[in-house]
Amino acid sequence: MKIAMISPYFHPVIGGIETYVLELSRELINQGHEVFVFTSNKTMAGEYDLFPKYEEKEGIKIFRFKVFPITRGVEFWFGFIRKLLEINPDIVHGHKIGFSINDLCAYTCRMKKIPCIATTHGVPYISSVHKEPFLRDIYLRTVPCRTVKLFDQIIAISPIELPWLRRSGVPDDRLHIISGGVSRRIFEVRFDPEEFKEKYGIESCMILYLGRLADKKGIDHLIRATPILLKDLPDLKVVIAGPDCGMMRKLKKLAYELRVEKNIVFTGPLSEKEKYAAIASSEALVLPSSFEAQGLVLMEAQALGTPVIATRQGGVPYFIKDYENGILIDYGRPTQIAEALKKVLNDEKLAHKLGETGKSIAKKYTWDRIAEKILSVYEDALVSQR
Repeated sequence: MKIAMISPYFHPVIGGIETYVLELSRELINQGHEVFVFTSNKTMAGEYDLFPKYEEKEGIKIFRFKVFPITRGVEFWFGFIRKLLEINPDIVHGHKIGFSINDLCAYTCRMKKIPCIATTHGVPYISSVHKEPFLRDIYLRTVPCRTVKLFDQIIAISPIELPWLRRSGVPDDRLHIISGGVSRRIFEVRFDPEEFKEKYGIESCMILYLGRLADKKGIDHLIRATPILLKDLPDLKVVIAGPDCGMMRKLKKLAYELRVEKNIVFTGPLSEKEKYAAIASSEALVLPSSFEAQGLVLMEAQALGTPVIATRQGGVPYFIKDYENGILIDYGRPTQIAEALKKVLNDEKLAHKLGETGKSIAKKYTWDRIAEKILSVYEDALVSQR
């Protein structure tokens, strides 16, 4: 099967959707399918035309397009439709509802009778605290609710997305719930935590944030929790790992103002191997976001037996059950972050329970299993077009 993936960004740009598309593409290629990725030629930090227009990596054929930006998530790719029709895929798989190229893709595939599905990666307005910029808010309220019904099949990440999809006119027989997964490599390879700590000069225990340095990620709340933690754990290191999306300077300034800069380690982007080593080195992983459709990094941490702490926003509560395989906190509450971390750091039995339960759950979500479910959705889309 010739499969076209449409993704706002793609590796080497780092993020949850990018990891999802990469891992799914790898698995589909392993199963004998041909995979094309269509993506923008830009980074999340607003840098343009940095990457090759075409390249092939791990068997994935990657096309990157010059971007005409309008507002966040609303843009035009020069030559995209022409190239998509030239490739003539058996099926098109759009990633992210609320991304204008997928609106265009849905219309094009409907007109050309190309089977087309979408994975939501979070639908609009499923977070009670996340706010959108003015122009993006107008777009989200007017466009995706009209185009989403044009896809032959829809994959939601979690049940919280279903009410919006139904209100937008997607019938239940075209809805599927399939979460993201974890790589089997996590369970097969041993990662050396001491190697990571040595590289960054960390001699004490550490906690980790891993993801983009973006406003919605709530990293400032983790930094504000740090002075509370240092009262009892003065040598603790808080590692903030990931690419800068415009927040690095603000976060460093905040750490300096709170006089915790010596306890905060900014690593920048990490390779896949370094990412897993960082998780394995940590006493806990914290994801204090205002919105996550799932938070793939939570499942990656669980796969390595690292306790996770996350906000009860978006789809997270469907994957993290409080004090079973993680700890849930309210968004924007540094004191809750500190209290949750203290419990994990001071209660070895609790930390072990959270880690082991998380690992047993993560083993059920490897990408080979996820890919089989998604291939079944592809078949449904192909049948609907016959």
